[in-house]
Amino acid sequence: GPNLFSPEWSYNLGAQYEIALPGDMSLIPRLNYAYVGPRWTNLVYNPALDYLKGRGLLSALITLRKGEWMVEGYATNLANEKYVSGQSGNTEFYGAPREFGVRASLRF
Repeated sequence: GPNLFSPEWSYNLGAQYEIALPGDMSLIPRLNYAYVGPRWTNLVYNPALDYLKGRGLLSALITLRKGEWMVEGYATNLANEKYVSGQSGNTEFYGAPREFGVRASLRF
């Protein structure tokens, strides 16, 4: 049978645009879409217990950057899709729900 946990197709798409701002700053919005195809999780190949459906997740970021520092707001799983990310027998592990956050960094 097919390899376990190996979808036939998976891909990532991303688009961003950098907007120059006064004071040597830039604003960078970005959208990402990640797809993982259906896959098997056990050598028994039982469709009821050993098969994960494919999923696509959309995320977004907006970054404010100036020189060596940046502040970024992000959101993952924008559609708040409920999906099984892994399984073992009849135990399923669900993926993360929609999440929002802010992070900052400074290079020195």
